[in-house]
Amino acid sequence: MRIIHQEDRLVITGRDAAYGFDRATGALLYARLGGREHVFTGLYADAGVDGRYLRGQMAFDPLMDKRTWELPQIQAVNAPDAGVFMGFTEEDGALLARYEAGGALITQVYDLCGEALRLRARLYNTGAKPCVVNGLSFSSGARRTARGLSTPPTIPGFIPIKAWRTARRTPAGWWAA
Repeated sequence: MRIIHQEDRLVITGRDAAYGFDRATGALLYARLGGREHVFTGLYADAGVDGRYLRGQMAFDPLMDKRTWELPQIQAVNAPDAGVFMGFTEEDGALLARYEAGGALITQVYDLCGEALRLRARLYNTGAKPCVVNGLSFSSGARRTARGLSTPPTIPGFIPIKAWRTARRTPAGWWAA
């Protein structure tokens, strides 16, 4: 895996794959695999904290009163990203995109698993008070072209997790999709 720095984007490359990211917003712009290009409007990790999703990409349901077989349909929200992009860094051969949202720092960690883009997420409580974390979602956006959607529409993935409290300025967890 290599990270190539271009004027307006960063590109993660493998042997037969390339993934481009907007340097100004952190958004995934495209994935090139096997000679085909898929265009995106972003790839989001969003955390359920204190009764809401910080980046506003999912409808919040605490799930506390439900059993596994009773889980409701996952609902993505058609809203702008409430996260503020804080920039890219590199760590241990991975590309990190940092977003500040609702008293927390969500770090999206990108690397390759074979030729596939792997996304992991870290959540840090940067607020003054402890918070309750009880979910993390991953979703992607697709861009419309003259021939229709270049990728499937937003397809959220959701990781229900047991609720726990996290103190101020401490890591709240690590998740992977």
